[in-house]
Amino acid sequence: MPVRIATFNVENLLSRFSFEQELDALRREGALNLLEIPDKQTFMDLEMARRVVTTDDMRQASALAIRDTHADIVCLQEVESLKVLRDFEKFYLHHLANLDYPWKRLIEGNDRRGIDVAALARRDYPIMARSHAGLTFDDLGVYDHDLNLAGINRSDRVFRRDCLELDTRVDGRPLTIYVCHFKSMGFRREPGIPYGSNNPRDITMPIRWAEATAVRRIIEDRFGKDGAARANWVICGDLNDHVYKEGNKVSPTGVDPLLNGGFSVNLIERLQPGERWTHYYPKDNHRTQLDYILVSPALAAANPDARPEIVRSGMPFRVPGTDGIPRYPRTGWARPKASDHCPMAVTLSMV
Repeated sequence: MPVRIATFNVENLLSRFSFEQELDALRREGALNLLEIPDKQTFMDLEMARRVVTTDDMRQASALAIRDTHADIVCLQEVESLKVLRDFEKFYLHHLANLDYPWKRLIEGNDRRGIDVAALARRDYPIMARSHAGLTFDDLGVYDHDLNLAGINRSDRVFRRDCLELDTRVDGRPLTIYVCHFKSMGFRREPGIPYGSNNPRDITMPIRWAEATAVRRIIEDRFGKDGAARANWVICGDLNDHVYKEGNKVSPTGVDPLLNGGFSVNLIERLQPGERWTHYYPKDNHRTQLDYILVSPALAAANPDARPEIVRSGMPFRVPGTDGIPRYPRTGWARPKASDHCPMAVTLSMV
Protein backbone atom coordinates (compact mmCIF):
# COMPACT_ATOMS: atom_id res chain seq x y z
CA MET A 1 0.00 0.00 0.00
CA PRO A 2 1.45 3.42 -0.92
CA VAL A 3 1.71 6.32 1.51
CA ARG A 4 0.52 9.87 0.88
CA ILE A 5 2.80 12.62 2.18
CA ALA A 6 2.04 16.34 2.39
CA THR A 7 3.99 19.45 3.30
CA PHE A 8 2.35 22.68 4.49
CA ASN A 9 3.63 25.94 5.97
CA VAL A 10 0.60 26.84 8.09
CA GLU A 11 1.81 30.43 8.64
CA ASN A 12 2.21 31.28 12.29
CA LEU A 13 0.24 28.58 14.09
CA LEU A 14 0.70 30.32 17.43
CA SER A 15 -0.99 30.64 20.81
CA ARG A 16 0.41 34.12 21.41
CA PHE A 17 0.43 37.51 19.79
CA SER A 18 2.90 40.29 20.61
CA PHE A 19 0.89 43.49 20.37
CA GLU A 20 3.77 45.66 21.56
CA GLN A 21 6.03 44.57 18.70
CA GLU A 22 3.36 44.93 16.03
CA LEU A 23 1.40 47.91 17.31
CA ASP A 24 2.76 50.35 14.73
CA ALA A 25 1.91 47.95 11.90
CA LEU A 26 -1.58 47.43 13.31
CA ARG A 27 -2.19 51.18 13.34
CA ARG A 28 -1.37 51.36 9.64
CA GLU A 29 -3.90 48.77 8.46
CA GLY A 30 -7.07 46.98 9.43
CA ALA A 31 -10.63 47.85 10.39
CA LEU A 32 -9.69 49.35 13.76
CA ASN A 33 -8.18 52.35 12.01
CA LEU A 34 -11.67 53.33 10.85
CA LEU A 35 -12.80 53.71 14.46
CA GLU A 36 -12.15 56.43 17.00
CA ILE A 37 -10.39 54.58 19.80
CA PRO A 38 -9.60 56.61 22.93
CA ASP A 39 -6.41 54.93 24.16
CA LYS A 40 -3.82 52.26 23.55
CA GLN A 41 -5.33 49.68 25.93
CA THR A 42 -8.74 49.89 24.28
CA PHE A 43 -7.07 49.52 20.90
CA MET A 44 -5.25 46.40 22.08
CA ASP A 45 -8.41 44.89 23.61
CA LEU A 46 -10.31 45.41 20.38
CA GLU A 47 -7.42 44.03 18.35
CA MET A 48 -7.38 40.91 20.52
CA ALA A 49 -11.09 40.35 19.83
CA ARG A 50 -10.59 40.92 16.12
CA ARG A 51 -7.62 38.55 16.06
CA VAL A 52 -9.60 35.75 17.73
CA VAL A 53 -12.24 35.94 15.00
CA THR A 54 -9.79 36.11 12.10
CA THR A 55 -7.63 33.34 13.58
CA ASP A 56 -10.65 31.06 13.77
CA ASP A 57 -11.46 31.77 10.12
CA MET A 58 -7.85 31.13 9.13
CA ARG A 59 -7.49 27.88 11.07
CA GLN A 60 -10.76 26.51 9.71
CA ALA A 61 -9.35 27.10 6.23
CA SER A 62 -5.99 25.57 7.22
CA ALA A 63 -7.78 22.44 8.44
CA LEU A 64 -9.81 22.17 5.25
CA ALA A 65 -6.63 22.53 3.18
CA ILE A 66 -4.99 19.69 5.12
CA ARG A 67 -8.15 17.62 4.69
CA ASP A 68 -7.97 18.11 0.94
CA THR A 69 -4.42 16.75 0.78
CA HIS A 70 -5.79 13.34 1.88
CA ALA A 71 -2.39 12.80 3.46
CA ASP A 72 -1.31 9.98 5.75
CA ILE A 73 1.69 11.99 6.96
CA VAL A 74 1.64 15.81 7.10
CA CYS A 75 4.89 17.76 7.45
CA LEU A 76 4.26 21.21 8.91
CA GLN A 77 6.21 24.43 9.28
CA GLU A 78 5.63 27.45 11.56
CA VAL A 79 4.08 25.64 14.54
CA GLU A 80 4.75 27.17 17.95
CA SER A 81 4.69 24.11 20.21
CA LEU A 82 3.50 20.55 20.65
CA LYS A 83 0.57 21.85 22.72
CA VAL A 84 -0.52 24.14 19.90
CA LEU A 85 -0.19 21.26 17.44
CA ARG A 86 -2.33 19.03 19.67
CA ASP A 87 -4.97 21.74 20.09
CA PHE A 88 -5.10 22.41 16.36
CA GLU A 89 -5.48 18.69 15.62
CA LYS A 90 -8.22 18.31 18.24
CA PHE A 91 -10.31 21.43 17.70
CA TYR A 92 -9.87 21.93 13.95
CA LEU A 93 -8.62 18.82 12.17
CA HIS A 94 -10.67 16.37 14.23
CA HIS A 95 -13.78 18.35 15.22
CA LEU A 96 -14.12 20.31 11.99
CA ALA A 97 -12.63 18.11 9.29
CA ASN A 98 -13.13 14.69 10.94
CA LEU A 99 -9.43 13.85 10.64
CA ASP A 100 -7.48 11.71 13.07
CA TYR A 101 -3.71 12.06 13.37
CA PRO A 102 -2.75 10.37 16.65
CA TRP A 103 0.99 10.56 15.99
CA LYS A 104 2.33 14.09 16.54
CA ARG A 105 5.96 15.13 16.56
CA LEU A 106 7.54 18.52 17.32
CA ILE A 107 10.94 19.19 18.88
CA GLU A 108 11.80 22.77 19.81
CA GLY A 109 14.29 24.22 17.33
CA ASN A 110 16.36 27.37 16.87
CA ASP A 111 13.90 29.96 15.56
CA ARG A 112 13.89 33.21 17.52
CA ARG A 113 10.13 33.58 17.05
CA GLY A 114 9.56 30.07 18.36
CA ILE A 115 8.16 28.62 15.14
CA ASP A 116 9.10 25.00 14.62
CA VAL A 117 8.78 22.18 12.12
CA ALA A 118 6.41 19.35 13.03
CA ALA A 119 4.62 16.29 11.72
CA LEU A 120 1.26 14.54 12.00
CA ALA A 121 0.64 10.93 11.04
CA ARG A 122 -2.30 8.56 10.85
CA ARG A 123 -2.50 5.55 13.14
CA ASP A 124 -0.92 3.16 10.62
CA TYR A 125 2.26 5.24 10.45
CA PRO A 126 3.92 5.55 13.87
CA ILE A 127 6.86 7.92 13.54
CA MET A 128 10.10 8.28 15.45
CA ALA A 129 11.65 11.75 15.43
CA ARG A 130 15.21 13.00 15.75
CA SER A 131 16.27 16.65 15.87
CA HIS A 132 19.38 18.08 14.22
CA ALA A 133 18.86 21.59 15.62
CA GLY A 134 22.07 21.50 17.67
CA LEU A 135 24.44 20.92 14.76
CA THR A 136 26.83 23.73 13.85
CA PHE A 137 28.34 24.78 10.53
CA ASP A 138 31.60 23.23 11.70
CA ASP A 139 29.95 19.96 12.73
CA LEU A 140 28.78 19.35 9.17
CA GLY A 141 31.69 20.98 7.37
CA VAL A 142 29.54 23.57 5.59
CA TYR A 143 31.23 26.80 6.74
CA ASP A 144 32.57 28.96 3.92
CA HIS A 145 33.85 32.40 2.95
CA ASP A 146 30.39 33.81 2.16
CA LEU A 147 29.12 32.93 5.63
CA ASN A 148 32.18 34.56 7.17
CA LEU A 149 31.53 37.76 5.21
CA ALA A 150 27.95 37.75 6.48
CA GLY A 151 29.20 37.81 10.07
CA ILE A 152 28.24 34.21 10.83
CA ASN A 153 30.52 32.15 13.06
CA ARG A 154 31.52 28.58 12.27
CA SER A 155 30.28 27.56 15.75
CA ASP A 156 26.76 28.91 15.07
CA ARG A 157 23.93 26.47 14.54
CA VAL A 158 23.43 25.75 10.87
CA PHE A 159 19.64 25.30 10.83
CA ARG A 160 17.49 28.38 11.35
CA ARG A 161 14.76 26.05 12.68
CA ASP A 162 15.66 22.38 12.42
CA CYS A 163 16.01 19.41 10.15
CA LEU A 164 13.55 17.01 11.80
CA GLU A 165 14.32 13.42 10.82
CA LEU A 166 11.30 11.09 10.87
CA ASP A 167 11.36 7.32 10.55
CA THR A 168 8.37 5.12 9.82
CA ARG A 169 7.54 1.98 7.84
CA VAL A 170 5.34 1.56 4.78
CA ASP A 171 4.35 -2.01 3.98
CA GLY A 172 7.17 -3.14 6.21
CA ARG A 173 9.75 -1.07 4.35
CA PRO A 174 11.62 1.82 5.95
CA LEU A 175 10.89 5.43 5.00
CA THR A 176 12.78 8.46 6.28
CA ILE A 177 11.38 11.98 5.96
CA TYR A 178 13.35 15.17 6.58
CA VAL A 179 11.15 18.13 7.55
CA CYS A 180 12.87 21.47 6.92
CA HIS A 181 12.21 25.20 7.03
CA PHE A 182 15.19 27.13 5.69
CA LYS A 183 16.20 30.74 6.30
CA SER A 184 13.78 33.25 4.84
CA MET A 185 14.72 35.81 2.19
CA GLY A 186 14.23 38.59 4.73
CA PHE A 187 17.06 40.06 6.81
CA ARG A 188 18.08 42.96 9.00
CA ARG A 189 21.06 44.92 7.72
CA GLU A 190 23.81 44.86 10.35
CA PRO A 191 26.36 47.68 10.61
CA GLY A 192 29.89 46.83 9.55
CA ILE A 193 28.90 43.89 7.33
CA PRO A 194 30.12 44.36 3.71
CA TYR A 195 27.05 43.09 1.91
CA GLY A 196 27.83 42.39 -1.73
CA SER A 197 24.26 43.00 -2.88
CA ASN A 198 21.14 44.98 -2.09
CA ASN A 199 18.94 42.01 -2.97
CA PRO A 200 17.71 40.26 0.22
CA ARG A 201 17.48 36.93 -1.60
CA ASP A 202 21.11 37.12 -2.70
CA ILE A 203 22.29 38.26 0.73
CA THR A 204 20.59 35.39 2.56
CA MET A 205 21.29 32.68 -0.04
CA PRO A 206 24.58 31.50 1.54
CA ILE A 207 22.65 30.50 4.67
CA ARG A 208 20.11 28.47 2.71
CA TRP A 209 22.93 26.97 0.63
CA ALA A 210 24.62 25.84 3.85
CA GLU A 211 21.36 24.43 5.22
CA ALA A 212 20.74 22.50 2.01
CA THR A 213 24.30 21.18 2.02
CA ALA A 214 23.86 20.19 5.67
CA VAL A 215 20.71 18.19 4.89
CA ARG A 216 22.55 16.42 2.10
CA ARG A 217 25.44 15.60 4.47
CA ILE A 218 23.00 14.20 7.05
CA ILE A 219 21.44 11.93 4.43
CA GLU A 220 24.80 10.82 3.04
CA ASP A 221 26.13 10.17 6.54
CA ARG A 222 23.17 7.95 7.28
CA PHE A 223 22.84 6.01 4.03
CA GLY A 224 26.32 6.46 2.56
CA LYS A 225 27.21 8.54 -0.50
CA ASP A 226 26.56 5.58 -2.78
CA GLY A 227 23.63 4.17 -0.80
CA ALA A 228 21.67 7.43 -0.58
CA ALA A 229 20.42 7.12 -4.16
CA ARG A 230 18.96 3.68 -3.42
CA ALA A 231 17.27 4.48 -0.09
CA ASN A 232 13.68 5.50 0.66
CA TRP A 233 13.83 9.13 1.78
CA VAL A 234 11.90 12.34 1.20
CA ILE A 235 12.73 15.97 1.99
CA CYS A 236 9.64 18.07 2.73
CA GLY A 237 9.25 21.67 3.69
CA ASP A 238 9.47 25.37 3.03
CA LEU A 239 12.98 25.82 1.68
CA ASN A 240 12.44 29.57 1.19
CA ASP A 241 14.04 29.85 -2.23
CA HIS A 242 12.49 29.46 -5.63
CA VAL A 243 13.61 27.12 -8.36
CA TYR A 244 10.53 28.31 -10.28
CA LYS A 245 9.10 31.83 -10.48
CA GLU A 246 5.93 32.24 -12.55
CA GLY A 247 6.78 28.90 -14.16
CA ASN A 248 10.27 29.95 -15.24
CA LYS A 249 13.44 28.23 -14.00
CA VAL A 250 15.59 30.33 -11.68
CA SER A 251 19.31 29.81 -11.08
CA PRO A 252 21.23 29.80 -8.83
CA THR A 253 19.13 29.00 -5.76
CA GLY A 254 19.78 28.03 -2.17
CA VAL A 255 18.17 24.67 -2.88
CA ASP A 256 20.77 23.67 -5.49
CA PRO A 257 22.92 21.47 -3.19
CA LEU A 258 19.95 19.12 -2.82
CA LEU A 259 19.44 18.90 -6.59
CA ASN A 260 22.96 19.03 -8.00
CA GLY A 261 24.23 15.82 -9.53
CA GLY A 262 20.79 14.24 -9.39
CA PHE A 263 20.97 13.85 -5.61
CA SER A 264 17.19 14.26 -5.36
CA VAL A 265 14.23 14.77 -7.69
CA ASN A 266 11.98 17.82 -7.40
CA LEU A 267 8.59 16.25 -8.07
CA ILE A 268 6.92 19.56 -8.93
CA GLU A 269 8.84 19.42 -12.22
CA ARG A 270 6.37 16.74 -13.31
CA LEU A 271 3.68 19.43 -13.45
CA GLN A 272 3.15 21.92 -16.25
CA PRO A 273 5.33 25.05 -15.84
CA GLY A 274 2.37 27.27 -14.99
CA GLU A 275 1.43 24.97 -12.11
CA ARG A 276 4.84 24.99 -10.43
CA TRP A 277 4.06 27.44 -7.64
CA THR A 278 3.12 27.10 -3.98
CA HIS A 279 3.41 30.66 -2.65
CA TYR A 280 2.20 34.12 -3.59
CA TYR A 281 4.18 37.25 -2.69
CA PRO A 282 1.85 40.26 -3.05
CA LYS A 283 4.57 42.92 -2.81
CA ASP A 284 6.09 41.79 -6.11
CA ASN A 285 2.88 40.15 -7.38
CA HIS A 286 4.58 36.89 -8.25
CA ARG A 287 3.96 33.18 -7.64
CA THR A 288 6.91 30.94 -6.83
CA GLN A 289 7.82 27.50 -5.59
CA LEU A 290 9.01 27.83 -2.00
CA ASP A 291 7.67 24.47 -0.83
CA TYR A 292 9.22 21.19 -1.87
CA ILE A 293 8.79 17.45 -1.92
CA LEU A 294 12.19 16.14 -2.96
CA VAL A 295 12.59 12.37 -3.24
CA SER A 296 15.53 10.02 -3.59
CA PRO A 297 16.38 8.77 -7.09
CA ALA A 298 15.14 5.31 -6.08
CA LEU A 299 11.73 6.60 -5.01
CA ALA A 300 11.48 8.76 -8.14
CA ALA A 301 12.22 5.75 -10.36
CA ALA A 302 9.77 3.53 -8.47
CA ASN A 303 7.01 6.15 -8.84
CA PRO A 304 7.32 7.44 -12.43
CA ASP A 305 3.71 8.64 -12.51
CA ALA A 306 3.67 10.29 -9.07
CA ARG A 307 2.67 13.92 -9.53
CA PRO A 308 2.23 16.28 -6.60
CA GLU A 309 -1.18 17.82 -6.03
CA ILE A 310 -1.24 21.41 -4.80
CA VAL A 311 -4.27 22.58 -2.79
CA ARG A 312 -5.05 26.21 -3.64
CA SER A 313 -8.61 26.59 -2.32
CA GLY A 314 -7.31 28.36 0.79
CA MET A 315 -5.44 31.07 -1.11
CA PRO A 316 -6.91 34.59 -1.06
CA PHE A 317 -8.76 35.85 -4.11
CA ARG A 318 -6.08 38.42 -4.95
CA VAL A 319 -3.70 35.70 -6.21
CA PRO A 320 -3.57 36.11 -10.02
CA GLY A 321 -4.62 33.27 -12.28
CA THR A 322 -6.84 31.56 -9.70
CA ASP A 323 -10.30 32.77 -10.71
CA GLY A 324 -11.47 29.26 -11.59
CA ILE A 325 -10.40 27.70 -8.28
CA PRO A 326 -13.20 27.22 -5.72
CA ARG A 327 -12.42 28.77 -2.32
CA TYR A 328 -13.26 27.71 1.21
CA PRO A 329 -16.08 29.59 2.97
CA ARG A 330 -15.17 33.08 4.21
CA THR A 331 -11.93 33.26 2.22
CA GLY A 332 -11.24 36.94 1.54
CA TRP A 333 -9.48 39.11 -1.01
CA ALA A 334 -6.31 39.31 1.11
CA ARG A 335 -7.54 37.58 4.28
CA PRO A 336 -8.84 35.35 5.79
CA LYS A 337 -6.84 32.63 4.09
CA ALA A 338 -5.53 29.17 4.95
CA SER A 339 -1.91 30.39 4.75
CA ASP A 340 0.37 32.33 2.44
CA HIS A 341 1.58 28.90 1.25
CA CYS A 342 -0.27 26.07 -0.48
CA PRO A 343 -0.10 22.53 0.89
CA MET A 344 1.32 19.99 -1.54
CA ALA A 345 0.90 16.20 -1.42
CA VAL A 346 2.06 13.14 -3.34
CA THR A 347 1.44 9.39 -3.15
CA LEU A 348 4.51 7.14 -3.12
CA SER A 349 5.23 3.42 -3.10
CA MET A 350 8.38 2.19 -1.42
CA VAL A 351 11.31 0.48 -3.11
